[in-house]
Amino acid sequence: MGSTVTGYQLRLAGVYATRWRCPGQPDTRTRAAELPGELADFYRMFEDQGPYQLPDLLRRASPDPATVRFGAGAASHPIPRLTSVEVLVFTLPFPADQVVASLLLRVDAPDLNINPVLATRILDDCMEAAVNIDGVDLAAYVDNLLADAPVLPVIPPYAQRQDRMPLERHQLVFIPDLRGAPPVEGSVIRRMLNGSRPGFTALNPLEDLIDNGGYAAVGARASFLSGHSDEVQTSVFLTTVQAVGTASRFQQIWQEAYHYVQQFQDQAQRAEPGLQRREDLAELADRMGNLELDLAFSVQTAADLGLNPSTRIESFHDALYDVMQVEVRARTVGQMFDRLGGSIRSELTAIESRERQEEDRRRSAGALAVGVLSFIIAPVTFLLGFFGTNVSQAHAGDSMWNGEYAWAYITAALLAVVPLVTVLVLRRLTRRHRAAAPGGAVPRPGG
Repeated sequence: MGSTVTGYQLRLAGVYATRWRCPGQPDTRTRAAELPGELADFYRMFEDQGPYQLPDLLRRASPDPATVRFGAGAASHPIPRLTSVEVLVFTLPFPADQVVASLLLRVDAPDLNINPVLATRILDDCMEAAVNIDGVDLAAYVDNLLADAPVLPVIPPYAQRQDRMPLERHQLVFIPDLRGAPPVEGSVIRRMLNGSRPGFTALNPLEDLIDNGGYAAVGARASFLSGHSDEVQTSVFLTTVQAVGTASRFQQIWQEAYHYVQQFQDQAQRAEPGLQRREDLAELADRMGNLELDLAFSVQTAADLGLNPSTRIESFHDALYDVMQVEVRARTVGQMFDRLGGSIRSELTAIESRERQEEDRRRSAGALAVGVLSFIIAPVTFLLGFFGTNVSQAHAGDSMWNGEYAWAYITAALLAVVPLVTVLVLRRLTRRHRAAAPGGAVPRPGG
């Protein structure tokens, strides 16, 4: 009489964003020997090839399963059927440089169709990052692993606490082999993946991964795969690592952009028109330009390209980024940058117009001053020069009011009048050009 199969091994992978970035690439590419089992085989396929987009391993730890507890505070509890625990910390490739932590668990679970309570409880705690390892919570454990790593903290502008993991995360449930048990029912999968938040009900089955007894579905907070090879599971896991890191980087960009705009409105924006200065906008424009570039390469390009095309499951990649809404939100923020850039350009155009008008006023005032000075100085200089020198037309004893010198006074008068008339004519022409130009602006030379 044959034995009855009552359970199988569950592999759970919790992928969590962190408050850390690793600027620049690590000194050496991740070596396969540094990775556990299936991951090592996967990375080994690309060791002798050209550049590839796979996360680099920063730290690895294998805590004793007996030291791992699930749940928060006094309600935490051990899992007796937990057979192995791995904590891996990755950094995404440049330019994102985001650090992502993963908690890998292996559990001997009963048939989920018969008793899904154990798996549901573990998954729910992992969703909330309510995991304690060696006496500290998961966030502190990861921070301890990174104590001597070349990482820098990311401090969101509005963060009140720095001891919690960001909310960007995703859980994976793998059943490599059902061991003759029937496939897990869809209603069981739905209840298990939704955990304590039944409002998250959308599940997206992946048709190309549902064949030969295999099944795959992507949810908003967790995904489920059953009956797939190690290579498929590894590709799904690494795609999730990158998606979570990309989503975290997007959130940082959005928070920084919101902070800088609000800071500008509170400190530098002028309420009355005509008072905004160019230097008020310079810092905002510079910061927004940097964030827009970061959004384009660290988020949008990463979401489009993902892992090396030969290493990823396209349907899973597309479905995961869809439920996490990374691309949709990135496009929305990209449109915000476009509108903000248009607003800054409009402000700069108004400032430039005011600066040109002010420059025209200064030039007119300077020209008028020169004309007035010329009106006084030119004739006086001419007359003093004429009567103060020995010329044949001036005779000793003659009066300067002698009618013979009328031509000298006429010349002096012309020297006084010509500059003044020239200034007045130029001012009239300037007013005429300003009135004819669109918006009353003075056209540039050659424009």
